[in-house]
Amino acid sequence: MKTKTINYDTLVTTYNGEVFEHGEVVYEPNSFHDNLTNISVNFGLAVLNDLAGNFADELMTLLEKYAQ
Repeated sequence: MKTKTINYDTLVTTYNGEVFEHGEVVYEPNSFHDNLTNISVNFGLAVLNDLAGNFADELMTLLEKYAQ
């Protein structure tokens, strides 16, 4: 029997010393193909315009973690 592992990262930011949890990125093996990973992103986000690029870069780093 195959075991199924679900990994996730919580999307958290700190602003003015206050921590905000926005949601999570969930990674799970694809049921039909062993070399694929299903990635679900679930979050609500309010971000300052000058920080949006940084957040996008951080999100891509998280996605690349399991997209090998």
